[in-house]
Amino acid sequence: MAETKQSGDSLSQVNAFVQTVRQGGFASAGRKLGLSASAVGKSVTRMEQRLGIKLLNRTTRSVSLTDIGETIFARYSEVIDLLKEVDLLAGEDAQVLRGNLKLDLPKVYGARVIGPMLSRFAKLYPNVSMDIRLNDEVCHLVEEQVDLAVRIGSVADSCLIARPFDWQDLVVVASPEYLQLAGRPALPQDLNHHQCLGFRNASTGRIRPWHFLLDDGPEQALSLEHRYRFDEGIAVKRAAEAGLGAAQLPAYMIRRGVQDGTLELLLEDYKPRPVPIQLIYAQESKHNARVRALVTFLLQEAEAGHFGPGY
Repeated sequence: MAETKQSGDSLSQVNAFVQTVRQGGFASAGRKLGLSASAVGKSVTRMEQRLGIKLLNRTTRSVSLTDIGETIFARYSEVIDLLKEVDLLAGEDAQVLRGNLKLDLPKVYGARVIGPMLSRFAKLYPNVSMDIRLNDEVCHLVEEQVDLAVRIGSVADSCLIARPFDWQDLVVVASPEYLQLAGRPALPQDLNHHQCLGFRNASTGRIRPWHFLLDDGPEQALSLEHRYRFDEGIAVKRAAEAGLGAAQLPAYMIRRGVQDGTLELLLEDYKPRPVPIQLIYAQESKHNARVRALVTFLLQEAEAGHFGPGY
């Protein structure tokens, strides 16, 4: 019995050590493990005393691995991940998938494209709850404990896993009524003589320039005068449908308008290269059965072309 308790204590110390390194400190590791920062720190100290080596360099602001700590972390990290895999396999066989998922999605794309997919996922997994945040600002997955995010654009963080999911095409549109009065632009530069609807980035307050691909060269950003400016994409779309001017918007946002004739595509030969849309999650989340199930489901939906009403 004493040996079992000692093994359990050793495993909890190893987990505290691994999570401290992965989360970047005792406080973050404590939030992950449901413990206080002090409890995590003491657990790591007891592990160092048991092994007779120093694993972490500590300052008042941060922790870092010692040379021997790097070697120990690499080995113990594999152990913790393997144990998680075993628990997941046993759990998935023994019971229905359950628990909560915290998601961070772009406002319009998340509501119009991902939303219907999540509704179908919810029917398949009725015991999984979801906390969904619609947000156009880049979130910090680990710090904010987000299980899965959808991001438009490339992701350079090596600590995150990025799975290609979709593409965002930017297109220029205007209503037939507006074009009848103002004429149809033949070149991107012609937009300087048109009323253009601007999109303001809510976090920076800056108006987003319009992007075009000219003569197969590098993309060019065109700064235009905007009579009307909005900080929400749907408002830009509605203003375009109302005949207030031309707009550059994601294709998924205006496809229905083009199909029903309320909007017309312009300057199609000059549209910029598509931007990747990706599913993003932390490295350790690949061992989370709920995250794994959702990622697999969303990729299958994309492969089958089951996109939302924006399409």
